[in-house]
Amino acid sequence: MYFYLFIFLLICFFYWIFYPLIEDKNIKITRKIKIYSLKPASLVLICFILFFVIGYWFFPDKVSVCERYRSGFYNEKKANDMYIRAGGRGSQFGVKQACYPFK
Repeated sequence: MYFYLFIFLLICFFYWIFYPLIEDKNIKITRKIKIYSLKPASLVLICFILFFVIGYWFFPDKVSVCERYRSGFYNEKKANDMYIRAGGRGSQFGVKQACYPFK
């Protein structure tokens, strides 16, 4: 579960290590195309956005788990596991009872 977050932070760390080596150099592929290194402000912005996207996708709340279960993205077993991880209570009927409450 924390594997993708670890990989993301590892990539950011290595970019932080290698950034001074490529800071002001332009790598020319052809005469028309140039690859510029990222500036630190843009790197921080990209890391900030990716952190929230990864957090939303891999650590959903209870409502998101129910929406994903009802849409068919999660099967019952995965929805039960994710619902309990999100802080929901396990029950006899599992996520069916939590996501389809009696009216």
